[in-house]
Amino acid sequence: MSSAARQDKILEEESWQFVKNAFWDINLSDPCQTLSWDWMHSYVHGLGGKHILPQLQEFLLQSQTLAKKADMQ
Repeated sequence: MSSAARQDKILEEESWQFVKNAFWDINLSDPCQTLSWDWMHSYVHGLGGKHILPQLQEFLLQSQTLAKKADMQ
């Protein structure tokens, strides 16, 4: 079995598909080096703290309430 056939078999077993990465055509590129600090979501009192944190807390509270109700049944 060729290496390409083995690769296809492994991907197929996981329901994955080979997709060419667009960055492979750009010489000496590393997308990981282009990442920047996300100020909005990084700090508790930043914009993320004003918008995302309260939503997350509400979601967790609702999940906890549902879990307690399920335990009581």
